[in-house]
This record gives sequence, structure tokens and C-alpha cells, in this order.
Amino acid sequence: MFFMKQEMVTIPKKEYDELKDKVEIDEELLNNLLDGIRDIKAGRIERVK
Repeated sequence: MFFMKQEMVTIPKKEYDELKDKVEIDEELLNNLLDGIRDIKAGRIERVK
């Protein structure tokens, strides 16, 4: 197995919190997209005009 050496990076707490929030938003968006795909596959959609 190949292991990369870990490095320590120091960033301001504000930046860390912003990055953490973006990850949570991205996870929520991904989950919503997956739910939509599952609905399409299951036929639980209606055409909207």
C-alpha cells in the first residue's frame, strides 16, 4: 500500500468554518440529487408544462 505523508496546515478559524459549511452544503446538494434520480428511476415524477 502507498501512504502519503500527512502535513499540518494552519488556517484561520473563520476560513475553516466556511470550508466546513461548504462541505455540508455540498453533501446536502448531492443527497438531493440522488433522491431525485431515485424518484425518476421509480417513476415518481410528473411532467410539468
